[in-house]
Amino acid sequence: MNENHFWKIVDATLPAAGDRERQEDLLWQQLIVLPPKDVAAFASWFDRQIDRSDCDNVEVAFALISGVGADDGYHDFRCWLVSRGRVAYMAALNDPDSLSTVVTPEEDTHFADFSYVALGVYEHLTGEDCPHDQRPKLSYPPPEKWDTRDIAEVRRRMPRLRLLFGVDTD
Repeated sequence: MNENHFWKIVDATLPAAGDRERQEDLLWQQLIVLPPKDVAAFASWFDRQIDRSDCDNVEVAFALISGVGADDGYHDFRCWLVSRGRVAYMAALNDPDSLSTVVTPEEDTHFADFSYVALGVYEHLTGEDCPHDQRPKLSYPPPEKWDTRDIAEVRRRMPRLRLLFGVDTD
C-alpha cells in the first residue's frame, strides 16, 4: 500500500460523499478485499494524512466552518477533509479558501467514523485490533506558518469561506 493506492481507495468513495453511511460502506467494500496487512497500512496512511493536515491553513478553515471547538472536533474535521478525497484535501492544505467549493453551511464536517472503517475491517478479517506500527516513514514539506490571529491575513486568505459562513472578522 502506498500513498497513491490510499487515495485511490478514498476517491472511490466520493460518489457517496454527503451520505455518510453509504460512503463508509463503499470504503468497507474497498478494504474488505485487501489482505490484512494492506488494511493496516491504509489505517496508517489515514493517520499520516490526519497528521499532515494539522496546519495553520486547515486550522483556521476549521474555525471558520465549525467555530472554535475542542481538539476532538478539529480531528473529526480533518477526517471529514480526508473523506473529501485527494484533490479537495491537497487544495485545502495549500489554499484553505478552496473548501468553499466543497462544503456547505448545513453540512456536518465532523466525520471521525470514516477513520474507523479500516480498523473495523482489520478486526473483521483477523479478530484482532489493528496494529499502529505501520506508519509510513515519509516526510512532507513543512506547511506554511502564518499568524492566524492576523484578521487582515485571514480576510486575504479566506474571503469565500468567510462569506459562505457569514464570519465577520472585523
